[in-house]
Parts: sequence; C-alpha cells; structure tokens
Amino acid sequence: MFLLLGACGEPRLECGTAEIQDTVSSIVRDQVLRIISDSAPLPTDARRNAMASKATKVTLRNARLIEWDKSRGQLACSASIVIAAPGTGGGWSVETTAELRYRVTRGDQEAFFVRVPYPDLMAVLATRTGPAPSHPQ
Repeated sequence: MFLLLGACGEPRLECGTAEIQDTVSSIVRDQVLRIISDSAPLPTDARRNAMASKATKVTLRNARLIEWDKSRGQLACSASIVIAAPGTGGGWSVETTAELRYRVTRGDQEAFFVRVPYPDLMAVLATRTGPAPSHPQ
C-alpha cells in the first residue's frame, strides 16, 4: 500500500519568510561591509575584514506587504532593518534601525528573486553612516 500526498497550487510567496528575510539581510550586509572596508584607513588587511564581517549583523523585523502586483506576480514589501556593525574609525558596534522597501518575484519552481532598489538601500545605509562631512572649498 502506498500513500501519495499531493498539493495543487503554488507555494505561497510572502514578504516575511525566513528565506526572503535572509536574502534581504545578505544584500544589506554585503553593502555595509563594503562601506566599512572603503572607510577604513589604507591598507585594510584580511584580519580587519574578518573582524568586521564577524561583528556585522543585519536583521529584518516586521516584514509586511505593501502591494501585490498580480499581473507580474510581484510583492512590494517593507520591513524595519536593524544594522549592528563596527563604528567608523575603529569604534565598537553601532546599531541603526531604518525602514527598507524591497520587491519579491517568483522564479521557476520554488525560486524567488529579491530586488532592493539602490536608492532605498543607500538611504538606509546613509542613516547608519550619517551625513557626509563637509569640506571647505
């Protein structure tokens, strides 16, 4: 005797699934690490990069659906993002919270694509790094 279990319909695509949150966190974390590396006094060594990588944490909270575009099969989402990373100039961890918008599109089978608009990503990172210093002309 065999028991066959089947389901009809697509798996649900939601803003707050662990896989999607992990993907968005990874996108933001990579950008934060680039900023840390670029702002460090030259030369940056592997040890310093490894320490920054280990100390940098990005967490999404309260992911929510803003809009469901049925024709494209795309979700417009928003979440609070918490970035804990080493401060500039070698200071210890600085925590920043900001709102981030992102889009999720279904791919083939169980795959999905996450897109974080570059201006939105830079706006979130700007809240972490603060305004650019003014230079006298």
